[in-house]
Amino acid sequence: MDLRRAAIRRMNVALRKPEQTVCPRAQVQMGVFMTAVPEGGKEEKTYETWIGRGVVNKNDALDFKDFAFTSDQGQFDADGWFAPLEDLRATAGHEFVAHVTYNPSPLILTYTYKWKPDYGCITAAVATVASGVAGAVGKEGAPGKNGDGGGVMSSGGDGHDGALGGVGADGTSGEAAKKVRAVVTYVKTPFYEKLVGVRLTGAITDLLLVNPGQPFTLHVPGGPGGAGGTGGKGGHGADGSAGNPGGHGGNGGVGGTGGKGGDGGAGGAIEVVYDARFPDLASAISFDVNGGPGGAGGKAGASGEGGIGGKGLAPQNSPATSPDGGKGHEGREGSAGPTGRPGPNGVAGAHAGPIGDAFAGIADITPLTAAPAPRPAH
Repeated sequence: MDLRRAAIRRMNVALRKPEQTVCPRAQVQMGVFMTAVPEGGKEEKTYETWIGRGVVNKNDALDFKDFAFTSDQGQFDADGWFAPLEDLRATAGHEFVAHVTYNPSPLILTYTYKWKPDYGCITAAVATVASGVAGAVGKEGAPGKNGDGGGVMSSGGDGHDGALGGVGADGTSGEAAKKVRAVVTYVKTPFYEKLVGVRLTGAITDLLLVNPGQPFTLHVPGGPGGAGGTGGKGGHGADGSAGNPGGHGGNGGVGGTGGKGGDGGAGGAIEVVYDARFPDLASAISFDVNGGPGGAGGKAGASGEGGIGGKGLAPQNSPATSPDGGKGHEGREGSAGPTGRPGPNGVAGAHAGPIGDAFAGIADITPLTAAPAPRPAH
């Protein structure tokens, strides 16, 4: 939708979600709304940018390329999606600020919009460094060699059978996860009187803010085993040679066996220290220290094709023909490899203790010393 010749009355920008707040760990799309009187018209109409990204309905929608979006607290893409800074410390005490400019000439409009942070999207943390590296996928087995051709003999030579397909390589085991330590207490920010603060150290380092009572899971799983390699295809049976009668084609080779899936890695270890002053925090974090799943067994190798029968030749000094040789049988498909074993589960536990200086010196995030007093009813 081109509004260059329209009389623009108003411009507004809102988030494409019910709550007009920004969670630092989730992308959100901007919606731009322009109220204008179209060229030759008399009544105001409202136009807006499209919803979604990629292949979406853009008919009669304002184009995002007509707007410039800038923010010191994140990046925008071509569809107006805002990827905020993930470091919660950068916005704990500051609103997200976006400058939006409508720039097609002859009119240029620039406005500034602000949204406070929220933490509703923070329901989990994954120790990506600690979760183990997935096992390497096994290489495919080598194809079986084709059978040798039969020799030319008076009775016609039969083709040899194709060779057995090679065995797929085994997948390697997933790596074991490492240890993560979480210190948990209640904190406040300039925008919120009470949040759950989670400080992670060890195999992952992070600072998270979680809404009280909101489910939160810390994932430190073992790495998955690598898949086994596919068995090699059985060899092609050799063609029978021409003769009197023609030689039979060789049978196709049996497909190779798939490789064994790699074993899953062991789950990690989680130690949660919750502030002893707030015993209700004992249940603030759920754990996932499952062992990694075993890798899938390699697929069975395909069967080899049977060889073509040799052409029957006429006996010497005779117009009659002899029968052609029969086509060789197709080989059997190989066997699939076994699945790898799942890794053993790790260990996790929570205990009360002092939080020390885990949250000391962090601007705009202050640990509570006691539960905040309830707000008076109005």
